[in-house]
Amino acid sequence: MRFTGSASGIREFKRRISRDGKWKIVQTVSLEGGRWALDIQRSQAVTPEDVRGLAKAGIEAELLHDIEYDGWGAVIVTK
Repeated sequence: MRFTGSASGIREFKRRISRDGKWKIVQTVSLEGGRWALDIQRSQAVTPEDVRGLAKAGIEAELLHDIEYDGWGAVIVTK
């Protein structure tokens, strides 16, 4: 997932998810206009309930840290 926002918003979100243990921080990138992007990932199931939970986590991040969700991708691996 990618989130964009101010340096302070991205920094605080990064601190929060670092403590969570569910997310892997991929990279933080400086964007034009003083904005920043944070790319994160996590492994999880792809049941409808799990995908809803992921969407909910993204919305909560936006509201709590004044950042914006900017897309996501998925790699599905079967065992």
